[in-house]
Amino acid sequence: MKILAIDTATEMCGAAITDNEVLIAEHRLNRKNMHNETLVTTIDGLLTLAGQQLDDIDAIAISAGPGSFTGLRIGYSVAKGLAFSHGIKIIPVNTLDVIASNVAFWQGDVVVAIKARSTECYIAKYQIAARPKRLTDYMLINLAELQTILSEGTLFIMNPHGFIAQISGCRVADVELAVSRPANIARLAMTREPVAPELLEPGYLSEFQPKRKKSIMAD
Repeated sequence: MKILAIDTATEMCGAAITDNEVLIAEHRLNRKNMHNETLVTTIDGLLTLAGQQLDDIDAIAISAGPGSFTGLRIGYSVAKGLAFSHGIKIIPVNTLDVIASNVAFWQGDVVVAIKARSTECYIAKYQIAARPKRLTDYMLINLAELQTILSEGTLFIMNPHGFIAQISGCRVADVELAVSRPANIARLAMTREPVAPELLEPGYLSEFQPKRKKSIMAD
């Protein structure tokens, strides 16, 4: 099965093409606020590089959140547009699962955290085997609660890397293990069920709250 994976849930904007879990092509750009400018051209470039057309693709796998509200909306809009126009099914994959799959080598528990608002993060806890086995629900918690979930022997992965300055009692994963990879989205999608495009909604876990503009005080 040929899969086009789309990744816009975090600061990473990327895409990949796989064929039965064999990676054909992958592109990743780890810069803020570039999703809207680069996603469509990235997909077009990958298809050309791989010698494929959208009609050759069997499924679109998308990083389903939680993560950036704006990034998720962009990714979902592009995925739905391609799905409707080319009759392709969409397979959502939770972003926390995608990051957890970076550490298949780890023996023990893993906690993945994605930055939410300034005092909150999205998390899930996993036990790593051939594929990550999730031990908890996907949760939105206050940063003050995080330390109670971590324990000695736990590998802690945070995205973006370093957004929590002080963590104790666990091992913190290196920066290269904290990014979301489109190739992993495609690989995990092989075990997930497709969702009709009209029913697909991002996994926000929390409601969008627009940032307030700073007021300007008159002299």
